[in-house]
Amino acid sequence: MIVRTYGVLTRKLNPSDRPVSLALLSDLHGAAQSETRREILHAIEKMQPDVILLAGDMMNAKPDFDMGPLLMLLGGLVKIAPVFSVNGNHETRIREYTVSFGILYEEYTYALGKLGITNLCNENEQLMAGGIPLRIYGYELPLDKYVKFRRHKLASRDMHEKLGSCDTASFSILLTHNPVFAPVYFDWGADLILAGHYHGGLIRAGDRALLSPYGVLFPKYGYGQYMNDEQSLIVSGGAGEHSIPLRVGNPREIVQIIIDYKPVTEEILHGYSGKASRI
Repeated sequence: MIVRTYGVLTRKLNPSDRPVSLALLSDLHGAAQSETRREILHAIEKMQPDVILLAGDMMNAKPDFDMGPLLMLLGGLVKIAPVFSVNGNHETRIREYTVSFGILYEEYTYALGKLGITNLCNENEQLMAGGIPLRIYGYELPLDKYVKFRRHKLASRDMHEKLGSCDTASFSILLTHNPVFAPVYFDWGADLILAGHYHGGLIRAGDRALLSPYGVLFPKYGYGQYMNDEQSLIVSGGAGEHSIPLRVGNPREIVQIIIDYKPVTEEILHGYSGKASRI
């Protein structure tokens, strides 16, 4: 497992503000046994993040899924920094298919609440980090947007109906699971968009993902950092896998994001972006 670090520059910080550090974890799929758990906690604690963000699929959609190891990991994370999560397709499936999963989703979200984790299901939360206001939005896509081997569309009005307008006064973070709708996310207006779902493309050549979950080769938003003027989309390669446990040139990863004052020299951004270090 590695830590991949990206830099994001913004004019919403002042020159006197310290950089804000975020930790992003996605697509764990319940892989939180003791050694992995210690590895993740050690790496994130070392980052000293202001906020920890979970971009979905922390669970596996299996009726016999054991939440114990995952909850132990989450309990460790809340001791480091405030934690916010969003549903991925696995959490949404567990909630929607009660015949198969019973009350597993209710048990999961109840446990999150008891731990002090805020699960943002088409909701938002504001907090201060490093002296600046952050507005974190959690956007949950419906399950029909995850059907494989289809070209999906997302109407921008869906985001506005579920989330309202983007708060442009704060540094706004859109936490979602699926990056395929990146143009719509950019148009909505968030400063920073965080996603996962693609598992780094299973196989990577350099930073290029080979395969999307939709069966598309070399997906446009498969892995890494994408810029739209001053907006950033960061897609994590994920920290686990489920039905296809395949990773070639594509290690499991935790992501660190450093948000800094924009008018600094570009050398600072280049010093962060895409840098990887082994845990």
